[in-house]
Amino acid sequence: MSDTLQLSLVFALIAALLGAMAGLRRFAENHGWPAEIQRKIVHISAGGLAICLPWVFADAWPVYLLLGLTLGAMIAMRLPVLSGLGKTLHGVNRKSYGDFLLVVSVGLVFLFSNGNAVLYVLPLAVLTLADAAAAIAGSTYGKHFFRTEDGHKSLEGSAVFFLVTLLVCILCFLMLTDIPRENVILLAAAIAVFTTVVEADSWHGFDNLFLPMGVLIFLSTTLDMPVWDAVTRLGLLFVAIAILAALTRRVGLSSHVARVYAIAFFMLLSVTALQNAVLPTLLLLAQAADRRAAGAARNLAALEIVGALALVSFGFLAAGIATGVNAINYYALAIAAMAASHAALGLERRAAWLRLTGAAVCAAALFAVWVAVTNTNPASTYWHPPINAFAIAILAISALVPSAIPRWFQQRRNSKAALLGVFPTVLLYFILLLREGIL
Repeated sequence: MSDTLQLSLVFALIAALLGAMAGLRRFAENHGWPAEIQRKIVHISAGGLAICLPWVFADAWPVYLLLGLTLGAMIAMRLPVLSGLGKTLHGVNRKSYGDFLLVVSVGLVFLFSNGNAVLYVLPLAVLTLADAAAAIAGSTYGKHFFRTEDGHKSLEGSAVFFLVTLLVCILCFLMLTDIPRENVILLAAAIAVFTTVVEADSWHGFDNLFLPMGVLIFLSTTLDMPVWDAVTRLGLLFVAIAILAALTRRVGLSSHVARVYAIAFFMLLSVTALQNAVLPTLLLLAQAADRRAAGAARNLAALEIVGALALVSFGFLAAGIATGVNAINYYALAIAAMAASHAALGLERRAAWLRLTGAAVCAAALFAVWVAVTNTNPASTYWHPPINAFAIAILAISALVPSAIPRWFQQRRNSKAALLGVFPTVLLYFILLLREGIL
């Protein structure tokens, strides 16, 4: 397939998707369909198209171009002039980033699966079919509900999610792998249990990120191991959930937050060494120590920082795969900088001199931890010249700015703290890639 034909196909698919959304919107208005049904039809259609992409295009670049243009179109549909078309995605009465995260997830799964059919198809099939079935079943037949930090979900929806995921896993394993047949149901059940917990504890549309990435990580790390080892790993996750539930209650956080923390660390430790979980742990502790918010608002803030941690983690992992050089040291620096900002924000009610002194101490301590962590990483992670001076500067800025102007962080504090630490780290990473001739 020529480049011209692939480029034409990209624009044709974008036009077809937008046209279908416009048609669906008009049809739904004429027949009184609720926003949730409209959104799930788009979700299933987009997911089905995404599953086919590796077999539609001969090269990878049209896939990324299509995803980039789709992301741009979704941002445009948030604008007032296109709000009517965008209601097929944004018409539900709750805050959600699900449309953006769906596109991001397809790109990440496409990159990380590296041509392995089951690693690509299964995560997206679970997201496309099980998630949509659970939402429709829960909204239609749900009678027994449990609370989450941004609303409630139904046991009926979770049961449907489990059953659909189980069936999807069995079909994918039978058709796309050589897994011994006696292990298929057990491994499928393990994935179904894991993803049901992930889906039940997702918020603001983050299931569109955590579900496919959770399936991909769980599957890629257990596919070649004895099936009972995979079940044991799942059991350890539930032990961690129980332990964290007891600990988080002591600091006023909910069991929902505890489960999300456990899932996040389960996924993190599946793809990296133990030492690289130290700084993420300090980040969560620094955020949990921030007592500015209370109750549900505080729990949502804790969940938001997990979302930010996930995006930063997957982002640096993707950058390392795409460039061919390990980005773990820069990931650690970005997380340390975020932790420095949150530690400084925890002192915002103190006197100015105490805030600045505390921020400086936090920055110094986190620099020492960052050095210790990176020194234990393999030599292959040091493809760059020493960056200690840059690390000190980034950590100092991340700690001192919130201390000097805490009022700037009264709104969207998690987003601003993340931007303050991640942006200069990413900039440094790409400057050194250019300097070393890698890009």
